Amino acid sequence: MASNETHKFPWMVKQEQIDRFFDFVEGHRVSAAIIQGPPACGKSTTMLAHLFAQAQDKVSGAPVAYILPSSLEAVLLAKYILSEDFNKQLPVAMPNNIVTAPPEDYALPGGHLLVTRYKQILEWFWDNDKRFPFGNRAVVMMDIEMNPTTDGEILLGHILDWASSCYKTENPAAAVVLTSTFASPRTEWILDYIIGRQPDVITIPTDAVPAINLHPMGEAWQTAVEQMVNTAADLESPQGRQIIFGIRSMMDMMSEKGIKLLNGNDPLDHTLALTKSQPSLVLGEGLDFSLFCKGLRTFVSEGTINEQHLDRSICQVVICTRYKSKLEILREKSWLLKSGVPRENVVFYTTFSHNEFERFSDSESTGSAYNGDISWTMLQRVAEWPSIPLNSMPVRRASDAAVAAEYMYRLSVLSCVTPSGEGHAVTQKGELAVLLKRHTLQDLDFRVAIFVASAHIHRGHRRPNAMRVIIRLAALLQVGLHTVCHKVGDPQRPPALEEVRQMCRGVGASLVQKGALWIALGLWQATVWQGRESLRSYLTDGAFRMDYPAEWLVLNISAMDKVQHIVAALEKVFKVPGFEDGQELSATELTADEITFIERELVSAFRHNLVVIPKENKSSLFDAVSLKNVRIGEGEIIDAQKEYQKGEAPHVAIYSHLSVKGNRYLAHDITIVPNYLISEVEEHTGASIRESIASTITT
Repeated sequence: MASNETHKFPWMVKQEQIDRFFDFVEGHRVSAAIIQGPPACGKSTTMLAHLFAQAQDKVSGAPVAYILPSSLEAVLLAKYILSEDFNKQLPVAMPNNIVTAPPEDYALPGGHLLVTRYKQILEWFWDNDKRFPFGNRAVVMMDIEMNPTTDGEILLGHILDWASSCYKTENPAAAVVLTSTFASPRTEWILDYIIGRQPDVITIPTDAVPAINLHPMGEAWQTAVEQMVNTAADLESPQGRQIIFGIRSMMDMMSEKGIKLLNGNDPLDHTLALTKSQPSLVLGEGLDFSLFCKGLRTFVSEGTINEQHLDRSICQVVICTRYKSKLEILREKSWLLKSGVPRENVVFYTTFSHNEFERFSDSESTGSAYNGDISWTMLQRVAEWPSIPLNSMPVRRASDAAVAAEYMYRLSVLSCVTPSGEGHAVTQKGELAVLLKRHTLQDLDFRVAIFVASAHIHRGHRRPNAMRVIIRLAALLQVGLHTVCHKVGDPQRPPALEEVRQMCRGVGASLVQKGALWIALGLWQATVWQGRESLRSYLTDGAFRMDYPAEWLVLNISAMDKVQHIVAALEKVFKVPGFEDGQELSATELTADEITFIERELVSAFRHNLVVIPKENKSSLFDAVSLKNVRIGEGEIIDAQKEYQKGEAPHVAIYSHLSVKGNRYLAHDITIVPNYLISEVEEHTGASIRESIASTITT
């Protein structure tokens, strides 16, 4: 595609270097490039059109695939690049051979552009004998995530495998082009290692994109945001607007004021309707890119975010607050760059100062792949490349090799992997966990997957009742016990056990003294026991309202509905016999042996999430892996520590997660398990709990 001097885009300062890369694709047989540039420089729009034209001109018969992290982003892009508004910007309009799926014969024709997303192309790959829908002559473009995920790491590995395999074929012309917002030494290294040639690194300078200044709100930023929300809530249309709040810490207040939530996982039509009709929006989960919002004039940015982080000092995943990176702030600014409003008429408010921004990181992030989802990442690496040493896999290296080794050890003691060849292979339990995540719940928590997979394998001839309860507990853990139900009011005045018991039904009612997990089950069953339509009575204007059945209790009915859907999905997967409405309680009655079986599976799956409750009231709880003192988090319905310190011996409890508040670690959703189960689990699995949870790092 020729340059159009009347339409200059930021990426065009590197057009000559891009064109030179395509000049050598045929001669090099297999090539790789990384195009690095800031958000809103045109990488995924006008530069994509130029790269497609270059491929058509210089790589005979080659299709082009462009793979994006998000489904929403892929769908929006596919529509946009065919639009009249987009093609007016180009010297030559895009050809009408853009597709979002391969043809029936699973062979993408030359001259076609496939626009798709990570998860979709991985599904095609797995469903077609681990093959991509293109041969040895193709240009594969992949947009690298700012915060890498497990799917992104695995997909890049398979793309590099494909490129490497093309060397062995006749007349190949395979090119891998990675677009990224940041410099990535570990990406450069893996391209060089697998393809055997250093990639071309093409860097679009940050100053090629128009600058938008920060407007710090000062120490009273919360008051300022509240005033903005009140003003925005009074607007009736988006005319002359718009304001977007990137303030997750105040989402509850905004929701009460009627500010709509924009999530990256929402349906396309819903998302487009919100951006066109709402004068103000608050950004939710999964929106890791900016959208075109015509008329957007104001963005309010929060400098911190809560997320899962692997705390190396205790070798545990914790929920903590971190500062955003400079690139994440630039991505938020790009909302304003795409608004069509002149730069002098937009404002980027911040909760942080100029000096604080200068201290924000500009280094490469390891994302969730090697933080909250590290167990999944390591397990799926073994599943995709069995019997191969970790360092020989075509996957970007973990930033901390010792942590990666620690989590491989944990997979081994959980019986998810076993030694094979020069590496490992997944076991029946590990394979079932991977399949559950791949085909049933894509955001499935790792421990929940291991709990339900292990219980299914070990269920023997037990009644379906046991598996039904296991699935309900798994669904509650997946949604989050604190999300489903939590205590409010005076934290020093927990309700009496009998009060809690009276609010519950089913097996959970008889086990409320054990804590959070059984209480959540009892409260959920008390709400849904009459049948699948039980929750409909809580609908108001098409949305579930919160329920306050006691002055100390909040029930999130929307979360309970999610639990119900997960239960249905898992029961279908495991072919658990159904029952009639009204039989929920009788279908989940348990014997003492069945309760012990369930608790043993809980201890086994959550062995790295155990706290010890000392018998002395003055002693602190401590995390069994790190031996770090912890406190019980807020919102627990009963004080499990107080209840069980009445006994003679110390007790053990599982927890759902740790969080960090200042310099304190808090354990959440405490559920007591019998001490004798520790030895039973050791006998059952053949692995000492004490040895299997001892961190190779913290010890």
